[in-house]
Amino acid sequence: MLEDLEQDAGETEPASNHTQRYLEKQEEAFYQRLQTRRTIESLLLFAACQASSAAMAFLLFHFAISVVVISLMCAVISLVPTLGEWSGFTIHKTSEHWELSFMHKPIITLFKTAVGMVVAYVSVKAVAAEIEETNHQILAVYDEIKNYEILQKTDHPVEIIALVAAIVLVGMALLFRR
Repeated sequence: MLEDLEQDAGETEPASNHTQRYLEKQEEAFYQRLQTRRTIESLLLFAACQASSAAMAFLLFHFAISVVVISLMCAVISLVPTLGEWSGFTIHKTSEHWELSFMHKPIITLFKTAVGMVVAYVSVKAVAAEIEETNHQILAVYDEIKNYEILQKTDHPVEIIALVAAIVLVGMALLFRR
């Protein structure tokens, strides 16, 4: 009976090892899922900020906000996802040397920054084109109004009215004289 207990004790050690490896795999899978969720959340935030930056440009344009304010708002909103990543710049001294740490994922951060700047530039450029088109249309309407006023002046000048009035008066005087 003592031998059976020793065998069971010997078998629990490999089972414990198996349990340990299982728990480690589960923990690794958990952290991978957690990292995947963080990546997805980061991408969704990035996409939402880019879309809202472009929409903000047209919204502010319809409220007649100046182009400078539109540019600043679009740039800030489109760069929100990367501002936290740029702050990952640290310098610290280890026991052997100085260590410089620049962002967690610098290529992704630079890509996000470039995309944010491009989205802000394109949306502000579109708004500037709309403003320029509106200005051209206003000038065209102004020119049309000026041309209409010039035509009104040439159709009924004061001299022609005075001449017609004089002819009518002379004609009436001749008519009543008889």
